[in-house]
Amino acid sequence: LTQDARWKILPFCAYGVRHAPTWRRCPVTGQALGRIPGLVSAMFSVLGPGKALPVHRGPYAGVLRYHLALIVPDPASCGIQVGGEVRQWREGESLLFDDTWPHRAWNGSAGWRVILFVDVRRPLPWGLSVLNRLVLWLIGRSAFVQAAAERMHAWERGRERVT
Repeated sequence: LTQDARWKILPFCAYGVRHAPTWRRCPVTGQALGRIPGLVSAMFSVLGPGKALPVHRGPYAGVLRYHLALIVPDPASCGIQVGGEVRQWREGESLLFDDTWPHRAWNGSAGWRVILFVDVRRPLPWGLSVLNRLVLWLIGRSAFVQAAAERMHAWERGRERVT
């Protein structure tokens, strides 16, 4: 989605792959996340000053996306558009949406915007729910997710050597 360093993430987990250093750094958030039924992915999403993410869609309809606004430097300048509906971020407020709908986000302020980003399994009837769990498990074992997890772990190992 971006080629610069003005969008950063601090991952907790993605499709069954946990990033233990984040759980250690943020134990209270980790405890809260651990109580979420159907948790698929979770991270802090940090959007830098003047940064906008282009219109995009999530790859799989088996999850719903939840955003909780944590730091919003200027609510009038920070927003998200899902489908045709625009919302302004306000600290402590949240939004649950279908990630497969076209959406974009922006931070037109001079500060950093931080949200807690959580994907949960979409509630479905029993048979579809079983199939959805299988698909989510397979996604977690995919080369794409495994490679991303390895890059996160490699980055963390490099960071630990420096500090």
